[in-house]
Amino acid sequence: MAWFGQGRSTIEWQEYRDDILFYKWPETQIKDGAHLIVRPGQKAIFYANGVVGAVFEQQGNFIFSEIVPFYSALKGWLELRGDSGMRAEVYFVNSKELLLPWGTRQRIMIPTPEVPTGIPVGCNGNLIVEFRDYQKFIEQVAGVKESYSLDDISERIMGELGPVVAEAILGGEKQVGMNVLTALQQNSRKLGQVIREELDKELADFGLGVADVNILGFHYP
Repeated sequence: MAWFGQGRSTIEWQEYRDDILFYKWPETQIKDGAHLIVRPGQKAIFYANGVVGAVFEQQGNFIFSEIVPFYSALKGWLELRGDSGMRAEVYFVNSKELLLPWGTRQRIMIPTPEVPTGIPVGCNGNLIVEFRDYQKFIEQVAGVKESYSLDDISERIMGELGPVVAEAILGGEKQVGMNVLTALQQNSRKLGQVIREELDKELADFGLGVADVNILGFHYP
């Protein structure tokens, strides 16, 4: 993808859904005099030869070659990598708060001394997804998929949610007393932190993470 050529072009992402995580600019040439438009809640990632070269976070409409020192730094980085043609890919990522509702798909059986076979417990809430590593995200997601949304993240973590919630409630024990179950809502922040840490591991390979988990309610028989 050459930087210099005839004519003009506009590098931008015209979002239509807040739950989409990224957009890859489809053009094959960034021309001399091209405009870069970064809208609120977006970042532009410049990627070349398998490496993220720069992240542009400033919002507005810019003539690309006049963004100093960003343009100069990116140009120099590409030249140092031996790229005389100044080729790069441009990815836009969604930097808004990515809020994902969640809930256990079925009741989780929590054993107690009173009911060794388990008392069914469910819960629901929301969590915040965030970008952690743009390099991994492009390698595993943006570079190989045409789109990726919060629904895709939901599909990945919901299958793990039941065991994660059960482990958080049991706290390493084989069973807990009824007093623990009746105090779940009171201890929801602590439980949310445990759940966050485990779900965070599920997204790490994709360059994503879970910033916070909020438990809105617990459900009993």
